[in-house]
Amino acid sequence: MILTGESVLRAFLAASAAFAGVALLGYVTKRDLSGFGTFLVMGMIGILVAGLLNLVIGSSMLSFMVSVLAVLIVTGLTAWDIQRRKSEDVAGDGSAEFEAKASVMGALGLSIN
Repeated sequence: MILTGESVLRAFLAASAAFAGVALLGYVTKRDLSGFGTFLVMGMIGILVAGLLNLVIGSSMLSFMVSVLAVLIVTGLTAWDIQRRKSEDVAGDGSAEFEAKASVMGALGLSIN
């Protein structure tokens, strides 16, 4: 498989659009997503265990299932984290120091997802 500049750009734009859509959903939704956080983190741990198990088994079907579930779980974690960051921002004191720390922690939290 040969990667071209065009294919990399298309993948980047598709991933950016997907992230923007999920982040917007997490930001504007009225539904409380806080109950999903623990469930999604447990799901991510399950995905990691299944991925390690698949290293031993080598099943292409399990690999496909792990990939699909990982995309769904990371999508949910992104929406959950955006909503959590929004509520923390509302609860902040509005100082420049708080804003700087919240920005760094927000970027770190999203990059870990």
